[in-house]
Amino acid sequence: MKEFARQTGQGWKYSFWVVLTWLAIILTFAFGSLWSGNPLKLPEATTTGTYFTIAIFWFLWWAAAIRCPECKKSYAWYYMNKGNHSDLLARQEASTSCPSCGYSPTNPTHQYTEIP
Repeated sequence: MKEFARQTGQGWKYSFWVVLTWLAIILTFAFGSLWSGNPLKLPEATTTGTYFTIAIFWFLWWAAAIRCPECKKSYAWYYMNKGNHSDLLARQEASTSCPSCGYSPTNPTHQYTEIP
């Protein structure tokens, strides 16, 4: 996903997703503190609201941000709906072409053909 995003000029979207991932991880620990009796003395409503907002935005960004310039389908959403979910991230990171149409930014002579 990183290479595909970088090669199609969407590298900033991938970088933003990485930042959101780290933010979601940090907020997960803060939210977990609330379930442990709130030893960190965090404001409960603010922590909960921020956590769920970031988590939902993180997922939506991951699912829809990076798109194929050829077929306009979301790169990650396609992977989320096809194949085994246990290796979802590995398949996304290993691929350098659109999983839907086969478009590769390194092959400028590509003709759009939908892969079933």
